[in-house]
Amino acid sequence: MTTSNGWQRIRLKHLYRPSGVANHPQEQVLSVYRDYGVIPKTSRSDNFNKTPENVDRYLLVRLGDLVVNRMKAWQGSLGVSEHRGIVSGDYEVLRPSLEDLEGRFMHYLLRSSHMLGEYRVRSTGIRPSQWRLYWDQMGDLAVDLPEAQEQRSISDYLDREVATMDDLIDAQQRFITILQKRRDAVWAAGYDQARGRGQMLQLRRVITSIVDGPFGSSLTSAHYTSEGTRVLRLGNLGTNDFKDTDAAFISDEYAAALKQHAVEPGDVIIAGLGDENQPLGRAAAVPDDLGPAIVKADCFRVRPAATIGQEYLAWVYSAPQTRAVIRLLARGSTRQRINTSIAKMVEIPVPSREEQERIMTESQRKTSHIDTLIAKAQENVELVRKRKTALITAVTTGQKRVPAVGPGAA
Repeated sequence: MTTSNGWQRIRLKHLYRPSGVANHPQEQVLSVYRDYGVIPKTSRSDNFNKTPENVDRYLLVRLGDLVVNRMKAWQGSLGVSEHRGIVSGDYEVLRPSLEDLEGRFMHYLLRSSHMLGEYRVRSTGIRPSQWRLYWDQMGDLAVDLPEAQEQRSISDYLDREVATMDDLIDAQQRFITILQKRRDAVWAAGYDQARGRGQMLQLRRVITSIVDGPFGSSLTSAHYTSEGTRVLRLGNLGTNDFKDTDAAFISDEYAAALKQHAVEPGDVIIAGLGDENQPLGRAAAVPDDLGPAIVKADCFRVRPAATIGQEYLAWVYSAPQTRAVIRLLARGSTRQRINTSIAKMVEIPVPSREEQERIMTESQRKTSHIDTLIAKAQENVELVRKRKTALITAVTTGQKRVPAVGPGAA
C-alpha cells in the first residue's frame, strides 16, 4: 500500500525475520539501552547485570540486526545494531529481509514515540513490570517506508540533530554528578557533626521494631486492586525522599491478613535492595497523610523509639557514610541486598533530640540550593529527551520534511 506522501506501508514481519543463531561464546556481549540502543556491554559502567559464565545460548547479533528486549520494548529498549556480538537468549534477534533497508532509519523509526505506544498496546501481562512483547504481535505492526535514498537522507539528518541533543544531555548529566558529589560532601559534614555530638549506636537500639515486606506468594500481582491499602515499594524510596508516585493498592480485607507489615505515621522505610543508581539502604520518612499502607518485600518498615526523630533517622541512615558502610555489608553481585538483621546492626550517630533537629535542619538548609540546581538540570535533561523523541517521530513518520543539504539547497 502506498501512502499519500508516496511512502510504502508494510508490516514488520515482511521486513524482519527471527534469527535463533546461538553458540558463539567468543563474541563480545552486547546490551540494549533505552537511550542508546544496542552497544557493547563493556562500553558502559552502569550495567550491573552479571553475564553468566556459559553464554552458549546467547544469540548472535550481526550488523543491521534488530534486537528487542521483550520485557522493556515499550520503554524503548530495542534498536538496530551497529555492532557484532551476542545477547541474552531472552531477547528477540531479528534479521532484515530486504537488502536496501536502511538500518539507521529503522533504528530511529522503531524507537519513536508512536511505535512505543504501539508496543504498549500489544505487550501482554498484568502489570508494566510483567509486560512482554512477542514477535507475533510486534511483527503484525505496519510502518511507512520512503525510498532507500530518502531513508538515508532522513538518517543523516537525524544523526546530526540527535548527536547535538545527546551532547546537551551528557553535559547536564555531568553537571548533575558534580552537584550530587557537592551535596554529599555537605551531608557528610552534617553527619560528622552529629557523630561528634552523640553516641554511635546500632539501629536496633533506637527503634522499637523492624519488619520486611511479605515475600513469595504472600503478595502477587493478582492481589492488586485499584484502591484500598497502599503498598509501599522500592520505587517509592528516594534517598531521604518519599516518592508519592506509581501508587499500588491491595484490598483492605487482604491487607488485614498482612497487618504485621503495616505502616503508620512516624515510621521510616529503608530499602533492602539497591544498585549504583538507587542506593542500597536509602531511607525515607513516611508522610503523615499517607493513609493505610503496608511494605512490600525488600522494603523495611522501621518504627523509631523516643530517642530518635523520624526525619532525623531517615536523614542519617541515608547519609553518605551510612551508605558506604551498608555497601560493605551487602550481598549480591548484580543488585546488592541486605536483610533486616544487617540493617538493624548498622551504627548511626545519635545525639540528643534537640541536636538531631538542629544538625539535620542546618544540613538540609545548606543542601536545598544544590537540590534545586539538581532538579533544574534533571528537568533540562527530560526536556531535551522529549524534544529529541518528538523530532524523531515527526521525521520518521513523514510529518516533518528533512531540510535539503548541500549545493542548491534553499
